[in-house]
Amino acid sequence: MLGGKVVETHSTQFVSEITVLQLPLDVRGRPIDGDRTEGRYLVRSAQFLDPALYEKGTLITVVGTLTGGESRLIGGFSYVHPVVEILEVKTWHGRQDTEPSFHLGIGVGTWF
Repeated sequence: MLGGKVVETHSTQFVSEITVLQLPLDVRGRPIDGDRTEGRYLVRSAQFLDPALYEKGTLITVVGTLTGGESRLIGGFSYVHPVVEILEVKTWHGRQDTEPSFHLGIGVGTWF
């Protein structure tokens, strides 16, 4: 299981591919959006993955099989992207708290 932020999505007649900036996952499997990353990876599927659903900046979690690596250029530098064949993918939209919260006080209170 890997997670991250969509960099770009391409679909052809035969394959869909998502380039993902890897991000660490929280306990629920949601990517933690920040500046910690282990690099990029490619997600591939024989099924159509609509670029409108997997648009740039979308947080995703992927379960799949590592099938190899592929060299691509990033800003003129050669970078080997691990390739993951999708078994399942989940998109995360909107803000979802990753920690439980509770309310204290009477009237105006404070959220923790």
